Amino acid sequence: MLHNLVKNAAEAVHAGETVTLELVVGATCQVRVSNPGQVAPEVAARFFEKYASHGKPHGTGLGTFSARLIAQAHGGSIAMASAGGAVVLTVDLPRHPSLS
Repeated sequence: MLHNLVKNAAEAVHAGETVTLELVVGATCQVRVSNPGQVAPEVAARFFEKYASHGKPHGTGLGTFSARLIAQAHGGSIAMASAGGAVVLTVDLPRHPSLS
């Protein structure tokens, strides 16, 4: 799941731009993948749908769809925010009981 998200972010940036990964452990374990840019309006509303792809000649539209299924299979969720010149994908996963 994280491989797909980081790969997508890396493919979306230009030379010299940075993809950022952040882990936040609180009530849940949150992983944030951020990159500069914007999600095209025509794909933003269906970002996690099967076959939703835009601007990638070899994209299948299955990366974010699969990431959502994996997050849900682990009892979590995934969300995308695209504003202020940045795209942030946030994966929320339940904490393992041993981390409490």
